[in-house]
Amino acid sequence: MNLIDKVILEWSYKTKKGYPDIDNEEDMRLFESMFGINLTEVIDKGYRVLKFSELIKRGAPRLVKFYDMVQSKDSFYNTDGNELKLQFASEEYADLFKNRDIDGIRKVAGSRVNTFPFFLDSKKNSVSLNDLLKTPDFGGKGAGSGTVVEDENLYILKKKLNNLIDVEGGTVDVIVNGKVYKVGSAETQPGMPKSDFNLLDEKGNPVVFISHKKAGGKGASADDFIRWSGYTAYADHPEVVAFNNGIKKFLVDNNLEGLPNKTRFITPIKDEELIRLLVFGPEYGGPNSKENVNIVIQGEVEFKKIGDNKYELSGEHVLLPPNTPKGEYAPYLTAAYRGDRKMFGIQNNEAIAMTKAVAHRSSNVYLLKDGEFEKIK
Repeated sequence: MNLIDKVILEWSYKTKKGYPDIDNEEDMRLFESMFGINLTEVIDKGYRVLKFSELIKRGAPRLVKFYDMVQSKDSFYNTDGNELKLQFASEEYADLFKNRDIDGIRKVAGSRVNTFPFFLDSKKNSVSLNDLLKTPDFGGKGAGSGTVVEDENLYILKKKLNNLIDVEGGTVDVIVNGKVYKVGSAETQPGMPKSDFNLLDEKGNPVVFISHKKAGGKGASADDFIRWSGYTAYADHPEVVAFNNGIKKFLVDNNLEGLPNKTRFITPIKDEELIRLLVFGPEYGGPNSKENVNIVIQGEVEFKKIGDNKYELSGEHVLLPPNTPKGEYAPYLTAAYRGDRKMFGIQNNEAIAMTKAVAHRSSNVYLLKDGEFEKIK
């Protein structure tokens, strides 16, 4: 089986119909989320046109970025591939983008939001969103597109933090889990540890480590993100051993060499300490670090003022150690088909600790009960 066949097979497994449809927007979004490539743009051999719906995703951080790019005289590109410098056609429109006033923008543009002349080019020609290309700044294909959610949230976090610093002067006191940190800036955490971005003190040292999870834009939900963590580092933990033994027994009983397609094996994690290691990082229990975060934030990061120069770090949904996720957020050990994986020596096995909500979201679901898997869906 060649690489293209493997990609199509994996994509097919995840689609609702069992096969992909390039005319189905959900199937195309699924491909992008799985492989980090916007297939529509590949098919079109270029960027798509920019749409308002792309700018207002996940709390509309791209509206602010668009405003900042206009103010900084950064380059935009029209559908002919020509470079443009833009200005807003009026101060009213600039304020709407700056303040992420989605309703205000729609009120001004009516049903023409994608073709409304919000902008002018250097020759004073009218420009609309549909005259522009969806470049990587707005989620188009390109280097770094796989971290677009974190990048956008860090962008907004920095804007908010810099505004606070401008108002307060110097550093600001940020409270996380009852502890006060003097913060002067923020940065993306390099590599792939538990922390996604960090708050830094005035000397540039990281003091607050944040694990970020995306939200869907209509309020945070346990359905909005898949992964709490991998769990291969805990192969000897009794719950992991029992889970994998149950899978191996299932394969023997059903005369299978590896995990079947369109099937997920699941079990809730009971050990609270294992949960903390998976959620907060493998160095949990020691000093905070990139592998032992201070806080898990889903959705847009907020600074809630609670006193003079004091702000509590918050977000749409927050988890602070030593608390563990509950309800639909509760972590489950899961195993599902992936043709290029062989985790724990089990063929086709991709092992992920994910939320309860997502763990149950599969065509066929088997739950571990008394050492054996029982089909529940």
